[in-house]
Amino acid sequence: MDRHLTSGDTSQSNDPTPIARLPPEVLARVFSFNVLIEPPSPRPFPPRPSLPSTTRITGLGWINLTHVCRFWRQVALGEPTLWADLNVDLGPKWTAVMLERSKSVPISVSRGVFSEVTTLGGTPQDWRLESIIEVVSKHHSHLGQLQLTGDSNIVPVVAKLLSSSTPVLQSLDLQINTEWDDVRNTIPTPPFESVVTSAPQLRFIVMTRCQPSWAYPLPYPLTHLEIRLPTAAMRLGVGDPGVTAVSPLAFDNIVASLRNMPGLKTLILEHCLPSRPSVPPDSSSQLVALPELATLVLGGKTVDCFNIVQSIQIPPTTKVALSMACMVSGGRGEECEIVLPFIKAHLAKRDADAPPLRTLNISDSAGIGLFIQGWTISTPEPNFQPYHLTPLIHLLFGFDSEGDGTNLDVVRNVCNALPLEGLETLSLDVQDFQDQWSPQTWVEDFARYKKVRSLHAASAAATPLCIALSLDLPTSQESSPIEFDAQSVLFPRLKQLSLAGATLDEANAREFGVGLKTRRAFAIGLEWLLAGNCDIDVASIPLIRDSVVQMEVASDGSEYDLEEYDE
Repeated sequence: MDRHLTSGDTSQSNDPTPIARLPPEVLARVFSFNVLIEPPSPRPFPPRPSLPSTTRITGLGWINLTHVCRFWRQVALGEPTLWADLNVDLGPKWTAVMLERSKSVPISVSRGVFSEVTTLGGTPQDWRLESIIEVVSKHHSHLGQLQLTGDSNIVPVVAKLLSSSTPVLQSLDLQINTEWDDVRNTIPTPPFESVVTSAPQLRFIVMTRCQPSWAYPLPYPLTHLEIRLPTAAMRLGVGDPGVTAVSPLAFDNIVASLRNMPGLKTLILEHCLPSRPSVPPDSSSQLVALPELATLVLGGKTVDCFNIVQSIQIPPTTKVALSMACMVSGGRGEECEIVLPFIKAHLAKRDADAPPLRTLNISDSAGIGLFIQGWTISTPEPNFQPYHLTPLIHLLFGFDSEGDGTNLDVVRNVCNALPLEGLETLSLDVQDFQDQWSPQTWVEDFARYKKVRSLHAASAAATPLCIALSLDLPTSQESSPIEFDAQSVLFPRLKQLSLAGATLDEANAREFGVGLKTRRAFAIGLEWLLAGNCDIDVASIPLIRDSVVQMEVASDGSEYDLEEYDE
């Protein structure tokens, strides 16, 4: 087999190997998977004293298959769809070659963030973006997808390209990679108004660090609209430096754009939401119906996010992610309460047989905000969150840097708004609650979650939890296991507990150990306990260890043998 793979002159006629007898259409299909797995792209060239550090060399990727034998090359050259995915970072020569070989099939054109110096066979090339777009523009009639990454200069280049008719263009993805501090006074605004009649098939728009002017509604029946600006853009209002090109009618035109998108499945608007100049709708007939919306992601000031959700009809199955910021100096979250009735009403509309929220993660970053995520699945460990899965609900309550952080009332209000009757996994990592969280906090605010089996508590929540788990437990003299009502204690079904940053002196550590021992005696004991980076009285470790089925002690990621704590 190796002989056939290394001989460039091998033909199909006398080749006895099975792969050489594959029909051309089957072989072309196999090649199409190689196109996805190993696309041609510039690769960082190994450092050499004779080459600049920015020099890159073209990697042929799947195109190397055309050098195996004459038959393979004929098959590849005869299938234009294999050449339809163009990365213009390869330079104008390869761009022209692939355009020629793609013939008239719809093409996908992309450009990354690589330097404007490359080598092909050791020869430097000039491949400025403008010259490459000049080549591509000659094939605008079968441009199907366009993805460009670069500085703000790509916007006028795109305008030039889209000035011609692009009848099969379905996807447009623009990303400005310049640092925000360098472009905040000139937020690029792609000329979508000029594309109104030139791209009738446009269904997918992604813009990063740029946005439309919103002088007119977008007329496209999109299925995916994604616009992301840096967080700093949220602090700028219409008329401020950086958004002078955005129309004062931006909000109304965003809503009007959504009316043109009844098949919209994904809507992502981060830190680009304008203020609403008009009054909110007073009846459901004025709302924008988006029956197929599967994912909604909004980021910005709380009131601006709320204005959007007030303007559209959101299906109960939609997964919602809201990143909201209180921009009131010294505020502690009162503005966040504006959106909670919406969250509660949205989740209440789910079908009765829909899976409940089973995993809840609450964490804060001191002085920044409160993160809340909820999934409908349980996780195998209390400190493991299914971040690879899109949560049913994802909230970020952020705060102005001049504020004094989040508070316990925000957590209470959010928990009251969420349907948590089926909660099984709970994770709390609250650093900014040192003077607020207490054992009574756990009892008063979390005792109703009777189904919790896995629990992770870190920072300010960890130490109070250890004390709270020992409250309201009977003594062996007071009652028997038969008489004991397990539902009267905190987390009666708790089996896995992970602690991080707990501090237990001799009295509290012993109380914790006695409480765990009592829970075990009444058949509600822990099966697994992890104490990570905790300061626990050493003398009480054996008592705690003997009160659970399995215990692990870790510090800075290292596990320690508990035998050293034996008396």
